[in-house]
Order: sequence, then structure tokens, then C-alpha cells
Amino acid sequence: MFTSFFRVALRVLWRQKGYTVINIGGLAISMGSALLILLYVLNELQYDTFHTNAKNIYRMYLDGKIGEDRLCVAKTCPPLGPTMKRDYPEVVDFVRIKDESNVLIRTDKQTFLENQILYADSGFFTMFTFPLIRGKPEKVLSAPNSMVITLSTASRIFGSADPIGKMIRFENDTSYYMVTGVASDPPQNSQIRFNIVIPFGSVKDKGLDKWVNNSYYTYVRLVDGFPARNLEEKLPGMLLRYIGDEIRMLTGVELKDWTKAGNFIGYKLQPLLDVHLDSSVQGGLAPIANRKYLVIFSLIALFTVLIACINYINIATARSASRAREVGIRKVAGSNRKMLAVQFLSESVLISIISIVIAITLVDLAIPWFNNMMHLSINLKLLWKFPWWAVLIISTVLFGILAGLYPSFLLTTYTPGRVLKSGFSQGKGSALLRKILVTSQFIISIAILIGTIIIYQQLKYMQSKDLGFDKENLLVIERGFSGKNQKFLLDEIKKLPGVINVTISTSIPGKLNNNMTYGIEGRERTNSYLMRTFWTDDNFDETYKLRLLEGRYLSSDFASDSSAAVINAMAMKQCGIDDISKTRFLFPDLHGNYKFYQVVGVVRDFNIESLHSAIKPCIFLLQPNRWNWGYVTVRVKPGEIKQTVDSLVSLWNKFSVDDPLHYFFLDDELNNAYQEEKRTRNLALFFTILSISIACLGLLGLISYTIVRRTKEISVRKIMGSEPWAIVMMLASETMVLIGIASLIAWPSAWFYMKNWLTNFAFRIQLDPLVFIFATLAVIIISIVTIFWQVFKASARNPADALRYE
Repeated sequence: MFTSFFRVALRVLWRQKGYTVINIGGLAISMGSALLILLYVLNELQYDTFHTNAKNIYRMYLDGKIGEDRLCVAKTCPPLGPTMKRDYPEVVDFVRIKDESNVLIRTDKQTFLENQILYADSGFFTMFTFPLIRGKPEKVLSAPNSMVITLSTASRIFGSADPIGKMIRFENDTSYYMVTGVASDPPQNSQIRFNIVIPFGSVKDKGLDKWVNNSYYTYVRLVDGFPARNLEEKLPGMLLRYIGDEIRMLTGVELKDWTKAGNFIGYKLQPLLDVHLDSSVQGGLAPIANRKYLVIFSLIALFTVLIACINYINIATARSASRAREVGIRKVAGSNRKMLAVQFLSESVLISIISIVIAITLVDLAIPWFNNMMHLSINLKLLWKFPWWAVLIISTVLFGILAGLYPSFLLTTYTPGRVLKSGFSQGKGSALLRKILVTSQFIISIAILIGTIIIYQQLKYMQSKDLGFDKENLLVIERGFSGKNQKFLLDEIKKLPGVINVTISTSIPGKLNNNMTYGIEGRERTNSYLMRTFWTDDNFDETYKLRLLEGRYLSSDFASDSSAAVINAMAMKQCGIDDISKTRFLFPDLHGNYKFYQVVGVVRDFNIESLHSAIKPCIFLLQPNRWNWGYVTVRVKPGEIKQTVDSLVSLWNKFSVDDPLHYFFLDDELNNAYQEEKRTRNLALFFTILSISIACLGLLGLISYTIVRRTKEISVRKIMGSEPWAIVMMLASETMVLIGIASLIAWPSAWFYMKNWLTNFAFRIQLDPLVFIFATLAVIIISIVTIFWQVFKASARNPADALRYE
């Protein structure tokens, strides 16, 4: 029975090729786009789900407040994990991790620059499910100088040779490490990524027993089903037992007095499965995604499918009058309402099935382009996993039923006596519904267009905003040169023809290594100030073109500047400093001793992080002896970048034969902080074009049908001397009214949502009413062009053909 329904449906679709192409084309493109978004969202939601014990693993994070600065960071102290396992039976195991990048490693024959090197406790491969190709999870990191490398790293370093037992040495480390295991490369949807893992005991840090040394990642696995909240409630008591002495050493006051002053420090548990989409915790092992963007993408995909669905309903209801006679004849022949409803629903389900098949084909073709645009590596395999293939089948059938429900209901209500008369026309209800649906399409299209323009404006603003320093033509060598020739190297770099200046520092904008807590001489010891700390030479201000507001910058010409400091305007404001000549910062060590720094200058505020974040207090200290782990920043003359890079490479190779020059340009690095926004812009632009195109496709179908119904009227108007533009405006007037109504709804909706989106940025644009007007005008122009094209074709026909039988 159903076979006959589908056979009839195929014949009907074949007879109405034009409308079938419009319906299937719009649905296939919208479904394909929605599938791409579904693949993207699934990929983001499945981060870290491959770990066997993922539901019981938590990342510890620091939650605190020091002075005016609120902290929520992923790095914690080394004693945290071992103490939790010892004191709380619900903690099954712990793993501490320290990551390093741009490390020079050597074998007997070659030298390699490696990234994603992890120091980890021996339980790393038993807690996390990273399959080992060689070695046993519980043993590969048990020996002090053991090492696990990934399969791709083994191939790159040792080629086809067996890596097990091979020795590797790290730069500035006299110890050799032996390869004891080979792991599969971590999947793309893993927050923990590595090329090399070595035992945590190899970390060179004298503060591994200190609770205030928050420089490491800590993961814990709890007893299956144990509520993390219950453990979290016990952690403040643990801190009181262990951290009090160190706070007293650092501040000179008891912990209870320090906290009474408004400071606090604590640790919380974050489920491993939440890490990738939780942007509230800063400083993880890998870039995170913003859950808001997933919601935005999902809504856009849903709205795009909705536009295509509206197209189908609109065209089906508009054409119902032309099928009224068919309904009357079928009813006279004995068909009841149920049979007719099933027949018409069969047509819509068939269209849905054909559309999804085409959509999957389009997705398969579009995935390489989509991956390149979004910097992803997704594939169709995700859809073939249960339950997603079942969801796809059920959704396709349900979509067909829902899309065809109203047109089927409308058609089956026609009575034979009414429809078999001449002059049959639809009631006002159908026309009203079509207007509502068309208006809904315009609401979605206008809102998406407004959002896309605002995202583009914000991204352009972030990339062009004055950051408080000159970011152009700054070349950064990421590995500071170490050894006795370091000063000579810097002097030689300065002599290169294309170099304006060169500086060396422990941190640069976009790459911050040190958050330090300071006190101020003469104030209560309970007053703590968290400062972003830069150790620099005396060329930092000139190289970055910082603007001095007061005093001077640090100088090696003054012996006293080894105990001097320069601060930014935000630090001056937050610390309540009126006179820098009377201000000395003090930095405590863990033995109760203090180092004093006299403030000698104030620089204008500049953005040291992305524009998502507000400007933070900064302090600059002169520490030339720390050059060996810093950044070398070279200001290059405009127009001489290529020649200068070639000269730098040649010079660098004279000092380090085995260590290739590794550099980047600072403006590129800073722009990388906005990858998520660039993705959103690209995707929003794609869906804007898509939604407007699908809406115009539907409008094209409706106008085509309207012209068919009003061919005689158009012919008469043409004979009476009407110009094509007059006919266009006659047909477009109703559409313009609908666009106006749509704008009244789309504008406040888009305003509210985009204003909320802009709160993600500390520095942001103001919403411009002209953007909203432009979006509406754009939709009006596109609609008029669509209508004009159809009217022009209709006007080109001979009026006599339309009026021949009148």
C-alpha cells in the first residue's frame, strides 16, 4: 500500500519539476549545512569522552582573590595531588602534569626541536586512556629516567628503527632518558596532547613541596559515583592545615588575618568532560571552546532548516488551489481523508528522504573545505555511530511529516462540490499563514545578517585597536639564547641593517609566564597585590614603543636599578599610589626575607592579553641574568623583513649549529587569540548567504506561482502601458510590508542577543543602528531583484498568448 503511495508521489514530483527542484534544493542545502554543524558540535561535545574513567576524573583548579584580582586558573601546587590521595580515601589516584614546548632534544646523531613535552606522574597511562603500542601502562614511567614517545614522534626521530631502549638527552640537562614505551598519538578531541612524556620526578624545581607554587596541572580520579561536591567541601580544611605557614612566611601575617582583608585561596574540582567547554577557568593545556558559540551555531543551523521547511509549506499551500480539482476527483472516486492525507504526506516524506541523501553527499564534498575554514579535522564517521544514524533517519521522516502536515490537512478539507466548480479559490486563512511564514523567514535572515555584521565589526576592531604599544614589525625568537655568548649575540643582532632595536624578556604580550604577589612598604602586610611580572633588559620600552607617563624606564647604567621597578597605570591605580618616589614594592621569599623594589617610572596601560580581558596591573624588573629562558624581540624596519630574517638565520646558525632559529611575528600571535571569533564570523557569513539564498528561493517559488495566477492581469497592465518596474512594485509592495514587520521583530531580538555576546570582551564596539537599517535594506534589495527577474521573464511574453482564450 505504502509502495503505491510513494509511486504516485514520484509521478507528482516529476510532473512538477520546477517546484520539486526548489523544494529539494533548498532542503538539501539547509540539511547539509545543519549536518556540518551537527558534526562540529558533536566533535566539541565528545572531547575526552574516549577515556575509560572519564566520568570519575577531575581537573583541580585554583579559585581565589588576591587584592583586587580574581583568580580562576587551571594551575595548582605540586603537593595537592599527593595530599588529597593520602588524606581522602575517595581519591583513587592523582596525576600532576607540567608542560614544556620548544625544547631542544638530542640523540647520538641528530637534534630536534620538540613541542608538547609533558612531565607526569607514573599513573598517567593508567588514569588516562592513551593506548600504548609498546610498553605496559603501569610500568612505562616507573623508572626515573624513562620516557614514552608517540608513534609519530618515534617515526620522526628514529625512522623505521625500534625506538625502545634508545637514549635521548634534553638541552641544559646532563641526564639521558631511555625510551620505555610508544603511545598512539592522542586524538584530536583530547585536551591533553603530547609528543613526549617523562616522569614527574625529573622536574627541576626546588619548590615542589610548596603550596604557594601554583605552576602545575593536577588531575584526580575519584571512587566511582562519589559526588565531587562532597570532596570539595573538605578542601578548605585541608588548606588550613597546610598552607598557613607559607602564607605567614610570604606576608608576615597569619592566614586568618590575610583572609579577613578580603584575600582567599581555594581549590575546586572540574569534571574532565567539562574542561573543553568551560571558558571560566583560564590557562589549560589546550585551547578551549566557548559553549555560547555552540549554541549560536546550533540555533543558526536550526533556523536555516526552518527557513527551508517554511519554503516547502509556503509553496505547497500556495499551490494547493491547483491541486484542488485532483482532490475533488479522488474523493468522488472513493478516497477518504485518511488516504489523501497519507498520499500528500508521502510526497513530503519522499522529498525529505531525497533531500537528506543529497545533503549527505554535499557534506562529504564540503568537509575538507569546512575543516580548512574552521581549523578542524571532523569526518562523516561520527554520523554512522549509534545513536546518531538512528536519530538521522527518525529526524528525516519526522521532518517530512511535520513539513507536510498542514498542506495535507488543507488539501483534505476541500469538498468535491466546491472544488469542481469553476472559479475556485483558497480562503483567507491560507494566505494569512503564508504571510506569517514568509515573515518568519525574513526575521531569521535579517537577524543572522545583523549578527554577522556585528561579529565582523568586533573582529576588525580587535585587530586594529591601539593596544598601547606598536605590535607591527616585531619578530620574536621564542627561545632565548643561553650561554656565555648571549650578550655578544644581542649586540650582533643590533648591528644588522634591518634591525631598529632588540630586547630580551621573560614575558611578552600574549605570552605571560609570571603572576607574582607583592606587598608595599609601610602598608599592612595583609594588603597583597597580584602583578603580571616582566623581567626585562633596559631596551624593552623602546623596542615595544611603550609610552612613559611618569619617571623613567629601567637602565643598566644605574647600579641601583637591580632593585628598581616600573609599573603600569593600572597598577598605580589599583595599588592607590600617589607618589612613586615614596613607593617601594616588596617581594617575599619562603624564608621570611624580602626583596625591595623602588618604583622609578610609570608606563601607559597596554594590552598584555587578548581584548577578551581587561588590563591588569604589571610590574617590570631588571633581571639580565635571566636571559637564558626569555624571549628575544627584534623590531624590524618596515619593508626589510625578508632580508632581516635571512640575516638573523645566518647569524643564529653561527652561534647554534644544531638549534634552528624558531621565531614568529607578534601581530600574528596576538591575532591567533581570536580564532574562535574568526570561526564564528566565517560560519555566520556562510549561513547568512545560505539563509537569504534559501529564503529567496522560496520567494522565487511563490512569485512564480503568483505570476502564473496573475498572468492575465500582468498582460492587461502591460497592454495599458505599465512599465516592468511598476509591475515589480505592485508585486513587491506586499513583500515590503512583510519585511518591515520582520524588521520590527528581528531588530530587538538581534540587539539583545548581540549585546549579550559582546559582554565576552572587555574592549568592544558599540552597537550601531545603521547596521540594523542596512540589514533590512539588503534583504529588501535582494527581494526586489528576485521579484524583478521573474516579472521581467513574464513581461517578455506576448500578452496575446495569455489573453487568447478570454
